[in-house]
Amino acid sequence: LAHYSKSKLPYSKLSAGWAYMGLKDYEKAASVFSNLKGEYEEEGLFLYAKSLFLSNNKNAEKTFIEYLAEYPKGKYSARAHSHLAEINENKGNIEIAIENLKKAADADPSLSGFSYYRIGLIENGRGDYDKAIKYFDNVSGSDPYFLDAMYWKALSQNKQGKSEEALINLHLVSRNSPSLRNEALFEMARIYKKNGDYKNATIFLNNIAGELWDESRVEMGNILLTQEKYNEAYSKFMEVVEKNQGSVNLALFQAALTKKKLNESEKALSLLELYEQKFPEGDEIDKVHLLKGDIYQNIKYYKKALSEYDKINLEKSPDLTPYALEAKGWTWMGMKRYDMAFHNLEELSKNFPDFCGRAEIYFQLGNAAYAMGDLKSAERAYGQVKGDRKPEALFNLGKMYLENKEYNKA
Repeated sequence: LAHYSKSKLPYSKLSAGWAYMGLKDYEKAASVFSNLKGEYEEEGLFLYAKSLFLSNNKNAEKTFIEYLAEYPKGKYSARAHSHLAEINENKGNIEIAIENLKKAADADPSLSGFSYYRIGLIENGRGDYDKAIKYFDNVSGSDPYFLDAMYWKALSQNKQGKSEEALINLHLVSRNSPSLRNEALFEMARIYKKNGDYKNATIFLNNIAGELWDESRVEMGNILLTQEKYNEAYSKFMEVVEKNQGSVNLALFQAALTKKKLNESEKALSLLELYEQKFPEGDEIDKVHLLKGDIYQNIKYYKKALSEYDKINLEKSPDLTPYALEAKGWTWMGMKRYDMAFHNLEELSKNFPDFCGRAEIYFQLGNAAYAMGDLKSAERAYGQVKGDRKPEALFNLGKMYLENKEYNKA
């Protein structure tokens, strides 16, 4: 800047603008570019728009449109369309974004791979995997974005249930793209895990390094958890906790869950308390309260269990609502507060019919009503019980009729 300011050449002004861009002083860069005339006027207008874009100035879109109106086949028209695509995608104007990406590909073939790759990502995000794959396939094998496209093509194929085809493309990426190798290995491991091939899943996870190392160890722990190899699973989770990088919060929670499965309640509780200390706003904090509540319920510390269930932020974690209602129902039953148990289980039955379609919930609802002497509610609950629990439900209902001297019904 010091040298460019001493020169009166037009190129020096352009270069001064670039220097401000390098300093990320986009406001000054915009001021310089907007005043360029003569041979650098077109470049100046484009760079003025780009400076506004990089500074999140709302006038960026209008300025790119002005550039395209003045230079419809200009030197920077493809890049202007590409930036307009990003602006509109961020605003939710998806069709306008796609239209601009297509125009960018038409205006400059060297940007076609990037443009088709971007459209593929948009279609993948919309769940139209056939269209996504079509655009990913349009990226040439010699294009810098080819392997990125193949990686996302594999993810789209996996979403379609075409796991074998997805694995072929992921193998291609893992062998040829150092930057995407770990991601490809991780996705292959997830496919093998989903298909129940834990041996291959573990082999691929074991080869992951770098930023995904912690996630790969947690996933290995989850596989061991599924196989009921609890001590080995616990060791994997604690590797991440002790290294103290990446997914420590998730590893700590999973380690506590493993200890609960081993019936080591005290150790599980100490790990969950450590989680609360280290990650009071962690992603799993509501699951921590749910798990603590379940542990307290199992060891018959019912008041502590209810206290933990009440800490769950159901607005933040609505998916935990049915589990919390179910857990509270069991806890109230343990305390012989059948009225409260029935209230929670009935709310569960009413608001989450799919969740409480399980025979056990209706059976326990019937038991709660039975204990309260509420014949009508017991009839209603026991009548919903299906499967292996049905004979026991009918037997309990018969006993209730007998106690109430309704002999014919009994």
